[in-house]
Amino acid sequence: MDMNKKNKLSKFNQHATEIILESISDGVFTVDHNWKIMSFNRAAEEITGIAREEAIGKHCWDMFRSNMCEGECALKKTMKEGKSFVSTSTYIINSEKKAYSHYGVHVFVKR
Repeated sequence: MDMNKKNKLSKFNQHATEIILESISDGVFTVDHNWKIMSFNRAAEEITGIAREEAIGKHCWDMFRSNMCEGECALKKTMKEGKSFVSTSTYIINSEKKAYSHYGVHVFVKR
């Protein structure tokens, strides 16, 4: 496959992924290997009260201030072990500086 076709396919896949993430009601964000937020869907904005533009490029712990950040980070565990992780509950501090409890935190590794 030539480079032009690969670029078009990559852009198509990225666009399709964005559409899917925006259509679900769960808050979803992704991070790079430096723990900086790379994507932040509409539901994540609604849950946290943090605008996508504010979150992208920031470290996840600066945005969420979660109890998981203080101890056993689900993202770190997933990246280290290379397998998905499900937690029973966590909380984040939202934009209004209030704790927000959330059950069923799922962290998946992209293969």
